[in-house]
Amino acid sequence: MTYKLKGRMSVVITGLIYTCVALITLITSWTAGLHRLDLGLTISEYIGLRSWTVAMYLISAAVMVTLIFIFIRGSQIPKMRKVLYSVIFACVFGCAMFPCNYERSRFATEVHNYFAIGLMLAVTISFVLFLIKGNNRKQKIFGLIGVCYAALFICCYLVIDLESFSDTILIWENMFIYLLLTELILE
Repeated sequence: MTYKLKGRMSVVITGLIYTCVALITLITSWTAGLHRLDLGLTISEYIGLRSWTVAMYLISAAVMVTLIFIFIRGSQIPKMRKVLYSVIFACVFGCAMFPCNYERSRFATEVHNYFAIGLMLAVTISFVLFLIKGNNRKQKIFGLIGVCYAALFICCYLVIDLESFSDTILIWENMFIYLLLTELILE
């Protein structure tokens, strides 16, 4: 029996995989007393705390990226956005291949940070394209929401380094990820 993923289902499954991995990582970290209820760490920093969560995320990222590439290839998304989504999910996989933990490897963490910044910038560009070149009103409105959110994120986290924002970065970065997945669903 052959099962073929149709349409948006691969994006939904990707979102579910990400959510499960994030929850497993957070719950087991907090249960073990590692940065208990600390919202000031990114999900990548939590993943990088233990070898088994690094391995789990790498495997999960490989599956998620594969699902997204299947979705992109089979969709009618304009070519420019297909390329951009490919770059975005290449950055996701790059983040998984180079775990974020300065104590283990400064090099891997620095490479991770470049992929993470590339990811954030590419997602921001995708929101701008959705706003400008969206196929319908819903996409354009979502593009506007995404652009406003990305501007807020970049301003608060990277430009002014707002302490209250940095102290809750786990929430803000996950919102960024779920906005990206929502954008894909709206394609």
